Amino acid sequence: MVTQSRLKELFSYNPDDGLFTRIAPVKKANVGDIAGCHTKNGYITISVDCKTYYAHRLAFLYVHGYLPKQIDHKDLIRHHNWIDNLRPANHQLNEANKRQPKNALSPYKGVQQHGKKWKARIKVNKKEIHLGMFECPIEGAKAYNEAAKKHFGEYARLNNV
Repeated sequence: MVTQSRLKELFSYNPDDGLFTRIAPVKKANVGDIAGCHTKNGYITISVDCKTYYAHRLAFLYVHGYLPKQIDHKDLIRHHNWIDNLRPANHQLNEANKRQPKNALSPYKGVQQHGKKWKARIKVNKKEIHLGMFECPIEGAKAYNEAAKKHFGEYARLNNV
């Protein structure tokens, strides 16, 4: 596992734009080159001592000196690795910051049609909490937003209502 001190021997990191620049040459890269490759899933990876790491994990380690279990991109854009866009998370908090899937049947996160009504729910600590049945999806979305703020705080990805 790479350490903060090893990272600082090899790279300079700009916390404002999230880019790593090489300060030590390697076989296929020169001093001053921007490090990293874009992956198919939208992340940037960087090779350090023949091992590949996600750049957002390296950025967090570079600045904070440790690696949390997961790191959340506040803006959900996987290659935006400036330090103010990264925060430690666990699986639940990372899930809380997800958007409603594009192929979802409901336009709102945490809300689904149930007969002629709309059911609102939220998952907390692997348990589903029923938030109520509503005449319109907007009311369900508002109930979800309140519960998300309560349970997930700054990590809550809220519905636009």
